[in-house]
Amino acid sequence: MTEAPDSDYILLVEDTVTQAMLYQHSFQKKGLKTKLAKSAEKALAMIEEERPKLILSDVNMPEMNGYELCRKIKASHTTGNIKVILMSTVLDPEEVVEIVNSGADDFLLKSMPTDYLADRLLLVLRDSAEGVAGEPSTTTLVTENGPKKLEIDSQKAANLIYSLYHTLCRMQKEG
Repeated sequence: MTEAPDSDYILLVEDTVTQAMLYQHSFQKKGLKTKLAKSAEKALAMIEEERPKLILSDVNMPEMNGYELCRKIKASHTTGNIKVILMSTVLDPEEVVEIVNSGADDFLLKSMPTDYLADRLLLVLRDSAEGVAGEPSTTTLVTENGPKKLEIDSQKAANLIYSLYHTLCRMQKEG
């Protein structure tokens, strides 16, 4: 199999068409070229044809969810270096384990303003050009439902912590 060429677009994986159109419009205003896949399966097929700079995927989708999609992308030697950001309408503390163990590079709440989401994409793209991932290590996170194993490199952990904290600060500021 021939490796797909790299491209300059963001692949948006969103099964709700109106939501996808809203995101695309906002991202285009910030100069971000976006292509849409309405399912995880479609996204995987599109990646085979042309590799995006970044993938922004909804977590809650039928058939294959965003966590599973992220795991498949990160497990492949041809797509593992593509940045993947997951989005959800809610963030439960237990989801942090899923986010980390899926290999996601970042996480965003869908309830945030679309301009904020676009700015976060730009930040991740900028950081991905500058940063190099380290070696993942296994650690244990103590949760309400008991200890959970996490496998993550320190750079990705720092990015996720910052992202989640930044989102909480923004939410508090907006009331």
